[in-house]
Amino acid sequence: MNDLSESYATSLDLLEQDKSAEAKDQFRRGFVMTVKKLYSEAGQTYPVRFAKSECWSAWTKKLYIVTRKAEIAFGKGDLDQARILLPELRRHFYDLHKSVGQQKSNDNIYAFLVMLDDEKLSADKLKSALEAVETAELALKAKAETEVYSQVKTSWKQQVESVLSSGKLDKDQRDQLRVSTAALYGAYGIQFE
Repeated sequence: MNDLSESYATSLDLLEQDKSAEAKDQFRRGFVMTVKKLYSEAGQTYPVRFAKSECWSAWTKKLYIVTRKAEIAFGKGDLDQARILLPELRRHFYDLHKSVGQQKSNDNIYAFLVMLDDEKLSADKLKSALEAVETAELALKAKAETEVYSQVKTSWKQQVESVLSSGKLDKDQRDQLRVSTAALYGAYGIQFE
Protein backbone atom coordinates (compact mmCIF):
# COMPACT_ATOMS: atom_id res chain seq x y z
CA MET A 1 0.00 0.00 0.00
CA ASN A 2 2.95 2.29 0.55
CA ASP A 3 3.75 2.25 -3.19
CA LEU A 4 0.14 3.08 -4.01
CA SER A 5 0.07 5.93 -1.52
CA GLU A 6 3.32 7.44 -2.71
CA SER A 7 2.39 7.18 -6.38
CA TYR A 8 -1.06 8.61 -5.72
CA ALA A 9 0.28 11.57 -3.74
CA THR A 10 3.01 12.28 -6.28
CA SER A 11 0.55 12.07 -9.18
CA LEU A 12 -1.78 14.56 -7.49
CA ASP A 13 1.11 16.87 -6.69
CA LEU A 14 2.34 16.80 -10.28
CA LEU A 15 -1.17 17.51 -11.55
CA GLU A 16 -1.40 20.54 -9.25
CA GLN A 17 1.89 21.76 -10.70
CA ASP A 18 0.48 21.37 -14.25
CA LYS A 19 3.04 18.67 -15.02
CA SER A 20 0.54 16.41 -16.73
CA ALA A 21 3.02 14.21 -18.62
CA GLU A 22 4.95 13.49 -15.43
CA ALA A 23 1.71 12.88 -13.51
CA LYS A 24 0.56 10.43 -16.18
CA ASP A 25 3.88 8.55 -16.11
CA GLN A 26 3.98 8.45 -12.32
CA PHE A 27 0.41 7.22 -12.09
CA ARG A 28 0.96 4.53 -14.69
CA ARG A 29 4.29 3.25 -13.37
CA GLY A 30 3.51 3.44 -9.67
CA PHE A 31 -0.23 3.15 -9.23
CA VAL A 32 -1.62 1.33 -12.25
CA MET A 33 1.01 -1.39 -12.26
CA THR A 34 0.57 -2.02 -8.53
CA VAL A 35 -3.23 -2.19 -8.85
CA LYS A 36 -2.97 -4.58 -11.81
CA LYS A 37 -0.70 -6.83 -9.76
CA LEU A 38 -3.04 -6.64 -6.75
CA TYR A 39 -6.07 -7.40 -8.90
CA SER A 40 -4.47 -10.33 -10.72
CA GLU A 41 -2.64 -11.89 -7.77
CA ALA A 42 -4.75 -11.06 -4.72
CA GLY A 43 -8.16 -10.21 -6.11
CA GLN A 44 -9.69 -13.35 -4.65
CA THR A 45 -7.55 -13.61 -1.52
CA TYR A 46 -8.24 -10.87 0.98
CA PRO A 47 -5.74 -9.77 3.61
CA VAL A 48 -6.73 -10.88 7.13
CA ARG A 49 -7.21 -7.24 8.09
CA PHE A 50 -10.13 -7.09 5.66
CA ALA A 51 -11.76 -10.41 6.58
CA LYS A 52 -14.95 -8.56 7.58
CA SER A 53 -15.18 -6.91 4.17
CA GLU A 54 -18.44 -7.67 2.40
CA CYS A 55 -16.70 -8.72 -0.78
CA TRP A 56 -12.97 -8.29 -1.27
CA SER A 57 -13.09 -9.41 -4.89
CA ALA A 58 -15.76 -6.81 -5.72
CA TRP A 59 -13.69 -4.15 -3.94
CA THR A 60 -10.51 -5.02 -5.87
CA LYS A 61 -12.46 -5.13 -9.13
CA LYS A 62 -13.85 -1.63 -8.54
CA LEU A 63 -10.36 -0.42 -7.61
CA TYR A 64 -9.10 -1.83 -10.90
CA ILE A 65 -11.94 -0.26 -12.92
CA VAL A 66 -11.57 3.23 -11.42
CA THR A 67 -7.78 2.99 -11.82
CA ARG A 68 -8.15 2.06 -15.49
CA LYS A 69 -10.62 4.93 -16.04
CA ALA A 70 -8.10 7.35 -14.54
CA GLU A 71 -5.31 5.86 -16.67
CA ILE A 72 -7.45 6.26 -19.80
CA ALA A 73 -8.30 9.85 -18.86
CA PHE A 74 -4.59 10.60 -18.47
CA GLY A 75 -3.91 8.87 -21.79
CA LYS A 76 -6.49 11.03 -23.58
CA GLY A 77 -5.15 14.15 -21.94
CA ASP A 78 -8.45 14.64 -20.10
CA LEU A 79 -6.94 16.10 -16.96
CA ASP A 80 -10.28 17.33 -15.65
CA GLN A 81 -11.56 13.75 -15.64
CA ALA A 82 -8.32 12.49 -14.07
CA ARG A 83 -8.72 15.11 -11.31
CA ILE A 84 -12.21 13.75 -10.64
CA LEU A 85 -11.20 10.09 -10.68
CA LEU A 86 -8.11 10.29 -8.47
CA PRO A 87 -10.05 11.38 -5.36
CA GLU A 88 -12.49 8.52 -6.05
CA LEU A 89 -9.57 6.16 -5.46
CA ARG A 90 -8.90 7.64 -2.01
CA ARG A 91 -12.61 7.43 -1.23
CA HIS A 92 -12.59 3.78 -2.27
CA PHE A 93 -9.91 2.94 0.29
CA TYR A 94 -11.70 4.98 2.93
CA ASP A 95 -14.94 3.07 2.26
CA LEU A 96 -13.13 -0.25 2.64
CA HIS A 97 -11.54 0.77 5.93
CA LYS A 98 -14.85 2.10 7.24
CA SER A 99 -16.73 -1.06 6.24
CA VAL A 100 -14.41 -3.21 8.35
CA GLY A 101 -13.94 -0.79 11.23
CA GLN A 102 -10.27 -0.22 10.42
CA GLN A 103 -10.17 3.58 10.16
CA LYS A 104 -6.94 5.08 11.35
CA SER A 105 -5.80 8.67 11.69
CA ASN A 106 -5.29 9.06 7.93
CA ASP A 107 -8.87 8.01 7.18
CA ASN A 108 -10.31 10.29 9.83
CA ILE A 109 -8.33 13.25 8.50
CA TYR A 110 -9.67 12.42 5.04
CA ALA A 111 -13.24 12.22 6.39
CA PHE A 112 -12.82 15.58 8.13
CA LEU A 113 -11.62 17.20 4.91
CA VAL A 114 -14.49 15.76 2.86
CA MET A 115 -17.00 16.80 5.52
CA LEU A 116 -16.06 20.43 4.95
CA ASP A 117 -17.79 20.30 1.56
CA ASP A 118 -21.15 19.85 3.29
CA GLU A 119 -22.94 23.20 3.27
CA LYS A 120 -25.18 22.01 6.11
CA LEU A 121 -22.28 20.92 8.30
CA SER A 122 -23.11 21.42 11.95
CA ALA A 123 -20.71 22.30 14.73
CA ASP A 124 -21.66 19.05 16.48
CA LYS A 125 -20.64 16.97 13.45
CA LEU A 126 -17.42 18.90 13.21
CA LYS A 127 -16.67 18.32 16.90
CA SER A 128 -17.36 14.63 16.44
CA ALA A 129 -15.03 14.48 13.44
CA LEU A 130 -12.34 16.32 15.39
CA GLU A 131 -12.68 13.79 18.20
CA ALA A 132 -12.35 10.95 15.67
CA VAL A 133 -9.06 12.41 14.43
CA GLU A 134 -7.87 12.87 18.01
CA THR A 135 -8.65 9.35 19.17
CA ALA A 136 -7.83 7.31 16.05
CA GLU A 137 -5.08 4.77 15.96
CA LEU A 138 -2.11 6.37 14.23
CA ALA A 139 -1.46 5.44 10.63
CA LEU A 140 2.06 4.32 9.70
CA LYS A 141 3.40 7.72 8.67
CA ALA A 142 2.01 9.40 11.76
CA LYS A 143 3.59 6.65 13.89
CA ALA A 144 6.92 7.07 12.12
CA GLU A 145 6.83 10.84 12.68
CA THR A 146 4.99 10.94 16.00
CA GLU A 147 6.52 14.16 17.30
CA VAL A 148 6.09 16.13 14.07
CA TYR A 149 2.60 14.70 13.54
CA SER A 150 1.62 15.71 17.05
CA GLN A 151 2.84 19.28 16.50
CA VAL A 152 1.11 19.64 13.13
CA LYS A 153 -2.10 18.11 14.44
CA THR A 154 -2.07 20.35 17.54
CA SER A 155 -1.70 23.47 15.41
CA TRP A 156 -4.53 22.28 13.14
CA LYS A 157 -6.72 21.42 16.13
CA GLN A 158 -6.28 24.93 17.53
CA GLN A 159 -7.53 26.37 14.25
CA VAL A 160 -10.55 24.05 14.28
CA GLU A 161 -11.34 24.94 17.89
CA SER A 162 -11.02 28.64 17.09
CA VAL A 163 -13.64 28.30 14.37
CA LEU A 164 -15.88 26.26 16.65
CA SER A 165 -15.62 28.84 19.42
CA SER A 166 -16.74 31.59 17.04
CA GLY A 167 -20.21 30.08 17.14
CA LYS A 168 -20.71 30.10 13.39
CA LEU A 169 -19.82 27.71 10.65
CA ASP A 170 -20.42 29.47 7.37
CA LYS A 171 -18.70 29.11 3.99
CA ASP A 172 -15.80 31.35 5.00
CA GLN A 173 -15.11 29.27 8.11
CA ARG A 174 -15.35 26.03 6.13
CA ASP A 175 -12.97 27.46 3.52
CA GLN A 176 -10.54 28.49 6.27
CA LEU A 177 -10.68 24.99 7.74
CA ARG A 178 -10.35 23.41 4.31
CA VAL A 179 -7.00 25.15 3.80
CA SER A 180 -5.57 24.05 7.15
CA THR A 181 -7.05 20.56 6.88
CA ALA A 182 -5.71 20.16 3.33
CA ALA A 183 -2.22 20.74 4.69
CA LEU A 184 -2.71 18.11 7.40
CA TYR A 185 -4.27 15.75 4.85
CA GLY A 186 -1.39 16.20 2.41
CA ALA A 187 1.10 15.28 5.10
CA TYR A 188 -0.77 12.62 7.11
CA GLY A 189 -4.10 11.77 5.53
CA ILE A 190 -3.45 11.04 1.88
CA GLN A 191 -1.92 7.62 2.55
CA PHE A 192 -4.12 4.61 1.76
CA GLU A 193 -2.66 2.18 4.29
